[in-house]
Amino acid sequence: MKKLILLSILAISFFKASSQDSVPVTREVQDYIFKNFTEGTVRKKTGQLVQAVLNYNTLTEEMIFEKNGQRLAMSQLEDIDTVYIDDKVFVPVGKVFYEKATNTPKALYIEHKNDIVPPGKNMGYGTTQSGSVTAINKISGTHQLYSLDLPTDYKFTKRTIYWLNDGGGFVPLKNMHAVISAFPSHSAAIRDFVKTNKISFAKDEDVIKLILFCN
Repeated sequence: MKKLILLSILAISFFKASSQDSVPVTREVQDYIFKNFTEGTVRKKTGQLVQAVLNYNTLTEEMIFEKNGQRLAMSQLEDIDTVYIDDKVFVPVGKVFYEKATNTPKALYIEHKNDIVPPGKNMGYGTTQSGSVTAINKISGTHQLYSLDLPTDYKFTKRTIYWLNDGGGFVPLKNMHAVISAFPSHSAAIRDFVKTNKISFAKDEDVIKLILFCN
């Protein structure tokens, strides 16, 4: 579908040149976990600690640091053990970072993502037209586009993916049934806890509370 040329609209809004008098009305995209860049600590696998001004970009899924007035994506993730920003802890998983949300035997990790949804492409809660999103990510994945605006008819949709890890790999947690599968001996207690506490998988704090209870 060659209508992916709509990316040219995004390209126009991404680059803020003074000559852009005819750019559509735009709004700033909130594509970072933290409102502001803040001092954080990077722990390397060698044990070395490095201080940096950091934030996490949820659109490109990259750890971004500020240096000499520029925003750059952190590279050589295979050498990084942990990143600490405010009260959050992040670990590299492949080419992205997950937030480690609980320090439990079976630990909860949160993958923070965002999608840009073109006008008329809303496919329901948590889903978008994959072709458009993929193409947009190719643009935003150039390690340069970390401050961007969008035309007002584009939507910015948050997607949160929960993972459980007991040291043997990451298992997705999509709902209560997945949690019960991970803690089968606690099935009755889990159901009662979810009902009593009105646990919602749309809220990070609720899922954290549930995993703490299960452990």
